[in-house]
Amino acid sequence: MEKITKDVLKYLNNGHTNVEEKEDFKGNYYSFLTDTIYLSKNIAKQKIPRQVKNIDKRVGNLIVICHECIHSVQNKALHILNIILSNLSILLCVLCVALTAFGEKNQVVNICTEIVVLMAIVIRLILELEAINRSVIIAKKIIKKNNIDINESDIKKAKEFINKTKILALIRMTMDKLIAFVIVALIIII
Repeated sequence: MEKITKDVLKYLNNGHTNVEEKEDFKGNYYSFLTDTIYLSKNIAKQKIPRQVKNIDKRVGNLIVICHECIHSVQNKALHILNIILSNLSILLCVLCVALTAFGEKNQVVNICTEIVVLMAIVIRLILELEAINRSVIIAKKIIKKNNIDINESDIKKAKEFINKTKILALIRMTMDKLIAFVIVALIIII
């Protein structure tokens, strides 16, 4: 997987991102802070959704790799904002809960927290939507460029699966922020 990841990075004109593959990684992901794509050697052991069991597993792996490689070439300002707003939203949410628990409810802090959490959600969605939408396109180009023997129908099935599950995936990716938003909304209402 490391070789194909480097091929995708090269295709995206990215010569700066590192690739690290280990058995103890639970999945594949990109870290902006280290500018590294971490790959799991145990990807074969991961559970496959039943909807994609009839699709060549290499297609799914390649799409995930493309997704992470796309993150590595996205706007760095968005990644910085994502980190800052995500951490700030956690701190502010904890502050809102603590103030409420001690009877010092502050609506200005609560409303500012909601705004920060919403901004964190929007930034994360921008990053993830681009990576999701471009990953299949890049995977198709890599398959063609490298003459990988993968059936076109498997790519089409994978794309259909991604389109069907995109909203749920985005909800999962922002779940922590959505929970924080609901908690602070309840604090505001109560």
